[in-house]
Amino acid sequence: EDTHEKLVHTWANLMPMSINANAGKSNKNWAEVKENLAEEVVFKTTKNVILRNNEWNSNSIEKRADELVDWAKSRWPK
Repeated sequence: EDTHEKLVHTWANLMPMSINANAGKSNKNWAEVKENLAEEVVFKTTKNVILRNNEWNSNSIEKRADELVDWAKSRWPK
């Protein structure tokens, strides 16, 4: 529960998607969400995240956070 509260509203746990795609995922497990979103999502960034992650849990979210930090530092080096 503490981990959930820590990660739920972080950049690493968020993905751009349409209202319909977001509503369709509800509280399903990642395998169901991944299958549905892979077909429905049109955003390249979101599709990339979906296809690169076999799980969506605290470990994968923290890994994505590290990747986002590295990307931001290279994008905005100053």
